[in-house]
Amino acid sequence: MPGCLLAFVASAVVLVVVGALNRPPPWLDLVFVLPIASAVATVWAGVYAVRSWWEAYWRLPVRVHYTAVVCAAAVLLRMLYYWNLLGLRL
Repeated sequence: MPGCLLAFVASAVVLVVVGALNRPPPWLDLVFVLPIASAVATVWAGVYAVRSWWEAYWRLPVRVHYTAVVCAAAVLLRMLYYWNLLGLRL
């Protein structure tokens, strides 16, 4: 047990000295690409939902379910926009 505590304290000191805890990780910029990609996918899914209703691709329950999922994705995008996680406004 004391060896684990010593290893934890030593690694924490090394991280603070190196400065790894003072800046965000380099992969964090890639995380903010995901909401933009989901916005593009939601628009594409919305076009496909309209097309499925127009050309009657599936049975009625499947079309209703798909439309509900697209609407839920649109609501999620609105929430991401509200919390400024889309990267579209500052």
